[in-house]
Amino acid sequence: MRLALTLLFAAPACTGGDDKQDDTSETTTESTSICVITPGAGVDAESLDCKLGTGDQSFVLVEEGAQVPYYPGPQGGWHVFGSLMARGMVPGVVDDLTAPDTPLLKYRVTKDGETFAGVDYQQPRWLTDAGDGWHQHIGEQLVLAILDTYDADGAEVVMEFELTDANGSVLSATLPVTLYYQHIDIDDTGLTDTGSTSDTGDTGGGETGTGSGKDTDKTGGSQ
Repeated sequence: MRLALTLLFAAPACTGGDDKQDDTSETTTESTSICVITPGAGVDAESLDCKLGTGDQSFVLVEEGAQVPYYPGPQGGWHVFGSLMARGMVPGVVDDLTAPDTPLLKYRVTKDGETFAGVDYQQPRWLTDAGDGWHQHIGEQLVLAILDTYDADGAEVVMEFELTDANGSVLSATLPVTLYYQHIDIDDTGLTDTGSTSDTGDTGGGETGTGSGKDTDKTGGSQ
């Protein structure tokens, strides 16, 4: 597991005069690359980072202006896959969305400022280990608000996510991308790629992680 250009840029929160320099209750928001970081109380911002991606079985890094595929669903409709990697976040417990430390996650795709896929609220989603201090969530199906197969083909959209963990740390990322339709055959054995309407199909990355988005019970995805 690309919209109108609405990238988020964050700067450290103003601390005012010297009398506030030791006030640890102040929230500091920092950004690394496209990742906007708001550390929870007592959390070092430098320990946190995130990456926005797509992919249904492994993480595929998405970069600004990339082309992201969308697919037909097995029960009708069309969707794009949302995926992410996060460093330094409390991952929750795999297979237990009721665990008290389960992260809250929102994926969304917007078009012209309106929700085009995904939801406007956070939902409980656990993260799986990706190694080197990173965790990931793979293959969230974001159903597109379209009525015909090609209604989103070539659409300029914005992909985004927001992740909050048990420490109160928040990671978010927003990227403008372009959608293209990826045709697949759906049968009892799963999904078979049979080509796309795009010549490039470039997601701007190719960086992959581990994990599966098809078995959503193991990624904390929609069930």
